[in-house]
Amino acid sequence: MKREEILKKWDKVSSTRKNIWVSEIVFNHPVRRVDWIGYFASDKEDDREYTLPSYSDNMSTAWKVVEQIRADAPPVRNAFKAMLGVDIFQLDPDLICRSAILAVLEEGETCS
Repeated sequence: MKREEILKKWDKVSSTRKNIWVSEIVFNHPVRRVDWIGYFASDKEDDREYTLPSYSDNMSTAWKVVEQIRADAPPVRNAFKAMLGVDIFQLDPDLICRSAILAVLEEGETCS
């Protein structure tokens, strides 16, 4: 899926779908669904699986997205700041997640 498609669909998809995109695009942690249990993300570097966080619903969890972007290369950090386009006091988890995905993916770039 391209960056533009994610942007177009963002307001229409479930928070679970948004959280999957954040995990896979921003953190590079693939997500799998386990029947009747839920979704799990895989951190290949630490060789661990964890329950998919609610990045787009929970401000405390959304700060992990901000921390990840801060650790990224300067062009991504700058793009993230530009995407937010609001005062820090107007931030909400959904805006943080959308801005992070748009900052990480370049225009026309495809993700899973």
